Amino acid sequence: MASRRGRQRAVIPLQPRQQEPAPAELLEDADDNDRDDDRTGDLQQVGRLPARDRRPCGHRSPQGEALAILCRDAEFAKQFDKAVFPGSQGGPLEHVIAAKAVAFGEALQPSFRAYSQQVVANAQALAGRIVERGIDVVSGGTDNHLVLLDLRGIGMTGKVADLLVSDVHITANKNTVPFDPQSPFVTSGLRLGTAACTTRGFDEAAFREVADVIADRLLNPEDAGIEQRCRERVAALCARFPLYSTERQLQPA
Repeated sequence: MASRRGRQRAVIPLQPRQQEPAPAELLEDADDNDRDDDRTGDLQQVGRLPARDRRPCGHRSPQGEALAILCRDAEFAKQFDKAVFPGSQGGPLEHVIAAKAVAFGEALQPSFRAYSQQVVANAQALAGRIVERGIDVVSGGTDNHLVLLDLRGIGMTGKVADLLVSDVHITANKNTVPFDPQSPFVTSGLRLGTAACTTRGFDEAAFREVADVIADRLLNPEDAGIEQRCRERVAALCARFPLYSTERQLQPA
């Protein structure tokens, strides 16, 4: 995504709604505002998953535009207004308002609970396989849609890892980790997410394959043959799980 409320960037899928990526790309949890401003306490990424308070998750998890719901309590009205406008609120764009309405509508469906549970299950499968491959995960795992890799154990920075996975059409975000010796512009971590790939149909097995592709690339940064095979595996995943539901319905059984 090039802006938080605009177009999307190609990555491991999170919000595959607004712009179609190249065929050999997955969509992830990255946008230009994040890439040079990634900090450990990125609270916008971990809010509350709107599935009847099921799990902690991000403000993007309702599968639509970035959202905020504010109460009408007069005590906080002025504070809310000052915090939102003119500091962070953009224009009242009709297509963004419509996107929020659609996202809320989807979140009201019973199927959204199952989707939310699958998001977390996929993240846990991704984190578990990454750990099995010898790459540390902050906190040892996850109970939301985010997986934060700690790359200090393999002697790599988040900035380098970001570029390496981008080369095989998986875009993630460099991210600081606790007690990070690197600056926020370099970092020692890499942040991954699972919401959009889950929307696309990825299951735990598919995310274990994603984890293997990431691990193969990070653990063999100089191997051109592995780089090419990783790129082919990403293309195969994208072909198996088309971006749009109409395409998925046309897939052979």
